[in-house]
Amino acid sequence: MTGTARWSAVTSRASTPSASAPPAASISSAASTTLAALRELVRRFGKGSNLVGVPISDQEEMREMITRAFATRAKDGHDQLALDIAAAQRDGKPGDAEMLYERFKTLKDATTEHSSLLSNLLDDTMAALQLVTMQLGALLATAEGDE
Repeated sequence: MTGTARWSAVTSRASTPSASAPPAASISSAASTTLAALRELVRRFGKGSNLVGVPISDQEEMREMITRAFATRAKDGHDQLALDIAAAQRDGKPGDAEMLYERFKTLKDATTEHSSLLSNLLDDTMAALQLVTMQLGALLATAEGDE
């Protein structure tokens, strides 16, 4: 029976524990114990079984990349729509107005949805910041009272 297990720090053959041990500074003792148990489990699966590391992406970087991609796509869509509206006006094609209006609504809906998602994210961030501010204020007040 063959199988593959994944974790974020290491890629190696399960049968070579010394080669598969991740750098000590990168994981805790508990995680090291868990990884050792996983290596043993995979070793028991039999010949050809491997423990393969999968890097975990930086969520903040991914979020920024998605935001930039949306902003670029939205700007390109708005710019193209503006050009098409100007061309319809210039060429005297009022019949294109309905199609252009539908494109406008689609772009507006996508922008509104994305703005809402970003707003929720910012609201959550602000709520967390307020909580930490209150906790820090309480800690500082307690520290001043102890002196």
